[in-house]
Amino acid sequence: MENNPFEGIIVDERIEDANKNLLAELVRDFVKIGKTDGNIGFEDKFYDGSLVDKAIRYLLARKIVAIQGLIKDYNEYVMTGEIAKAIREQPKAVSARLGDTLFPIVTKKNEGYSIPNYKLEHCKKVLSGKAVLKRDKGKNKSQKTK
Repeated sequence: MENNPFEGIIVDERIEDANKNLLAELVRDFVKIGKTDGNIGFEDKFYDGSLVDKAIRYLLARKIVAIQGLIKDYNEYVMTGEIAKAIREQPKAVSARLGDTLFPIVTKKNEGYSIPNYKLEHCKKVLSGKAVLKRDKGKNKSQKTK
């Protein structure tokens, strides 16, 4: 059998193929999700993070709701206004970060924004401070961006 030269380049984007252990690791201690209704709630320490950290964790929590099928016909993609409302930030600030700082991580479709499965490792680096995104360069990780 011939080796496929595209192995590792072509990725499966199906929601059920996400690395569930990594996904749980990235939101654990920051997010709680209702088992019966899929509502996403935040622990106090969630709000200590930057706008970027909060947006990433919120989008990852939506991915969990979709994977678990907690809400019928749920779409993990979400519009800027809903992200802003959920993470308690100004829509204009969230929109700016999604358009530039988070651009390397998020995917945008007509339905809104999401984080593809193949970007979970990148999310881990960003959330742990081992990777700096464009606009966050030089900022104190615990400093909130507004």
